This record gives sequence, structure tokens and C-alpha cells, in this order.
Amino acid sequence: MKIRSFDIFDREHVELTCNITSDHPASQFGQPVLSVKEWNGAAMDMHHWLLSRCEIIEIDDAEKPLLEGWIKQFSRM
Repeated sequence: MKIRSFDIFDREHVELTCNITSDHPASQFGQPVLSVKEWNGAAMDMHHWLLSRCEIIEIDDAEKPLLEGWIKQFSRM
């Protein structure tokens, strides 16, 4: 998956390559996380997603249900 994020320090948009997976140390109880390639696989949380105004540029069909699950876990908060 490719996303666009706003870097508040450089004040510019950057493109990031993400993998949505539940096979990650930051995943709890099988919940999917966004693993960002440019961050050496670190997980992006919903706060970062919202504050940096992320938007999806490209997503595979197989990733769509996992992304939906990722978003739903935060809508329950």
C-alpha cells in the first residue's frame, strides 16, 4: 500500500510504503497494524495517521479488509 503523509517538520507531503499486517510486534490480539517501510518497519498509529492527514494512494484488494479492521479498532475508542 502507498500512502501520502504530511511531514510537519519538513512541511511537505511524503509518500510512504506500508504493509498492513497482524504479524508484527506492535499487533495485539491479532489486530492489524500499519508497518512503514521507510521507518524500518515501525508501526504507524491512528494518531499519526490523523495528525499528518494521511491518504491512501494505492492499495491492493487483499489489503482492503485489513485496513477496514484497522480503522474499526479505532472507531470503538
